[in-house]
Amino acid sequence: MRIRAWVWRVLFVVLFCVIFFVVVGALTGHPLFLGYVETASMDPTIAPGEGFVALSPMVTPPPSQGDIIVFESQTDEVDLVVHRIVGRTEEGFITQGDNNPFTDQDRGEPPVPAANVAGQPLVVGGTVVTVPGYGPFTVAVQSWLQAVVVALGLGRYPGATITVAVGVIGVSAISVSVLAEVLTTPGRETTRAPTRPTVDSRLVLLIVLVIVAVPVTTFMTLPSETTEITILSAPYASGPGVFEPGEAKTTAFSVENTQFVPKVIILESQGTGVEFSTSVLTVNHGQTATTNLTVTAPPTEGTYVRVYSQHHYPRLLPVGVIYRLHAVSPAVATGVLTGIVLGGVTVGFWLRVGFRALTLRPSSR
Repeated sequence: MRIRAWVWRVLFVVLFCVIFFVVVGALTGHPLFLGYVETASMDPTIAPGEGFVALSPMVTPPPSQGDIIVFESQTDEVDLVVHRIVGRTEEGFITQGDNNPFTDQDRGEPPVPAANVAGQPLVVGGTVVTVPGYGPFTVAVQSWLQAVVVALGLGRYPGATITVAVGVIGVSAISVSVLAEVLTTPGRETTRAPTRPTVDSRLVLLIVLVIVAVPVTTFMTLPSETTEITILSAPYASGPGVFEPGEAKTTAFSVENTQFVPKVIILESQGTGVEFSTSVLTVNHGQTATTNLTVTAPPTEGTYVRVYSQHHYPRLLPVGVIYRLHAVSPAVATGVLTGIVLGGVTVGFWLRVGFRALTLRPSSR
């Protein structure tokens, strides 16, 4: 098998797996994902830094004692915990790390209800399937992408990292394909029949996908932003941003859609003291949606910061589905919606052009 053909097969298998895990898992509300453990609590079953595949509760049997689960922590120490079920109460599961001398509930974690179980690691032959080194690799990639985002001045946009990642993946895939083509191209023969040059249509498709992905992700990430409001809580004072201690002020908050695609805009408070009367807005092209923004000052005097964010998505799915995807992660919602567009482009390209060698028309002299 030629190197270039092997590279293409790997790329398409990876693309298919990403779409399957992200789209199918996110639509069920229980994403299938590749995660990793940060501590030695599950050593030696899962060593620190090793990755694992988490399967959705939609495709696994109900967890029981002895099973390893991925669950949402209620103590806010970490988002997700990977531990084993060692007991059960009416309130939920009792969990413990294989390398921990005490249960999570002994240290203050409430019993884990079934609704908080995000998945179970993939187990084959009684052994958890792990990916050595995935954790440090992921941290390094995330740190590098974040540094690029900051260097480009896009730090204030919540989805900027995804835009940069799409661009890097696209350029890397094209570079690998071109390099494989160079390495596998035979040397020029001294005598041969004249042939017309060709190009693999999949390379053309990849370039098209990169070109399409950048504006699609930009459509979502550039309008999305996090805003800080600085207020002063002080009695007997007046002026912009000045509140009586404990006072709440409500103002109209409007969002206009100047783009040609209908939008779903999700508004969120980041912390306390900020509240929207309607947090999910649908806005058609050229229209404006309005809701009420209420800012509340604390009862004590001082200067405080109130923070809220807005996330913009094209209305390519029902509003409820987009909201659930966003609840998993804004990056998941952005990735799924981008995948829908790229999937449509791929299908259209396949129906119109197909996956084959395209013969180039020689230039006239």
